[in-house]
Amino acid sequence: MKKKITASGIIYLVSIVLALAGFIVYLVNSTNGYLAGTKLNGWIISLSVIAIVLGFLLFIFRNSMEGYESIVMIVIGVLLAVSVCLFIDERKSLAADVYFIPVNYPAAEADALNVGIVGVAFYIVSIITLVVSSMMGIEGKEKVDETIVVETK
Repeated sequence: MKKKITASGIIYLVSIVLALAGFIVYLVNSTNGYLAGTKLNGWIISLSVIAIVLGFLLFIFRNSMEGYESIVMIVIGVLLAVSVCLFIDERKSLAADVYFIPVNYPAAEADALNVGIVGVAFYIVSIITLVVSSMMGIEGKEKVDETIVVETK
């Protein structure tokens, strides 16, 4: 039995694409500009990749994973939440330099921080849309016709 993609399925797919966008922003932000040459966090990379791959696998094989959808969505949400927390933790020194220490900082440092904030925003919106889609279910709920039939003699 083939199922059609509903609005909740599209919201779920958007959440996975937003997670992918946040991950790409993390990679670009960590390897270019002010942060060029810094060491990448292996945990952020591995957790994000696992979450994104699981998300796409759940979407592709949603017909055969019917009983496990909610468990996989919880795992994806936890992996993305840990990734965004680690991402924020890595950028806290930039935020301290730019916002809280009144010294002359290079403009590239502020740019790196702003791009990092965009990446964090992608992750957070991804988690929010994942929660919304999990409330709806990937396929949504089918309407059942509840017509009451009364027989008369």
